[in-house]
Amino acid sequence: GLKSDEFNFHVEYHRDKMTNLQTGLKISTPHVKGMSGCGLWYKCQENIYLVGIVHYFNNKESIISATKIDYAIGILNRKFNDSYE
Repeated sequence: GLKSDEFNFHVEYHRDKMTNLQTGLKISTPHVKGMSGCGLWYKCQENIYLVGIVHYFNNKESIISATKIDYAIGILNRKFNDSYE
C-alpha cells in the first residue's frame, strides 16, 4: 500500500512478495540497505514517473519512506536558483 504525508511517501516493501511484471512470476527483490538517495518510481500503464527520493527503510514494518520529488525539487530551486541566472 501507499500512504503519504505532506512531504513523504510511505510504501510497503515486502521483498519476498514481489512479482516480475514481465513474467508474472513471484520473485525475491534486493535488500533495501544502501538505497538511500535512489529514486522511487511509479508505473501507471505504459508510463513511468519519478515520484520520490528514498531516504529510510523500516525493516520491522517493511516500509520504504521517500521524499516527494516535487518537494525535493522545490528545495533545490530555492537553494540554487540564483546560480543559474
